[in-house]
Amino acid sequence: MNESEVFNDFLQITLNNFPLTIPITINNEIKYLERDVLYMKPVDSPSINQCDEIKNIIQYDETNLIHQEKLLQLLTILDINLGEKYSKISKLIYENDKPWKINKLNEMKSSGLIYIIYKLNDEPYLFMSFMLTNEDEFDGKEISVIYLYEIQLLSIIRKQGIGSKLINENLLNCSKEIYLVNNKSFIGIELTVFSDNYNAINFYKSIGMKLTPWSPQDTIKKISKRITRSNNKTKNVKDTQKIVIKPIYYLYYLPIN
Repeated sequence: MNESEVFNDFLQITLNNFPLTIPITINNEIKYLERDVLYMKPVDSPSINQCDEIKNIIQYDETNLIHQEKLLQLLTILDINLGEKYSKISKLIYENDKPWKINKLNEMKSSGLIYIIYKLNDEPYLFMSFMLTNEDEFDGKEISVIYLYEIQLLSIIRKQGIGSKLINENLLNCSKEIYLVNNKSFIGIELTVFSDNYNAINFYKSIGMKLTPWSPQDTIKKISKRITRSNNKTKNVKDTQKIVIKPIYYLYYLPIN
């Protein structure tokens, strides 16, 4: 299959595996979030006829102000959750001096990205963004993954098992379908997490994710210093300390098998 056919199939698999509504609890009241799907059509890929805005399945159009606003709403959620972190490390990860929001917004428009958005009264409360993509070779063969760029929830709906279900059920079900079609190369769901985001790391571990073999790793640095004491017998004793140096981020994945 060509790139266009692969994307179209993946989009259809996504639509089949994410429900139109999900229940949440806000202030002890059950409410239902409605699904929006926004996707970045791959270059040279024809539009998908069955996807239209009436069904809340939207092909992003850079010239459409409503579409631009939808993306900015998602950027706002990201800013609330991780804006402080991105502002500190943007230059390192994007290798330029632009404000992090500009860099992130450009990234959010990457060809092939699919956004699953759940909203209440047209206000998004959570979103996921992911794409089916190839990874570097592993064990001498090319591999493919669903790369999860973001899963962001507003704090008011956290700790309800929503994120766990979206990854470990809905997105994993997408993975299973892809695996059945192309089981020689597909390995599962992959994502990036900041090394100091301990809550997220613990969450990913709790749903069965583990470090990829190609993830950046902690390194150990040994520092020796001399300790001078008044007692002649203990002068010039070396004290060696070990310091753990963490990378900016880790790569975790949820294996399909």
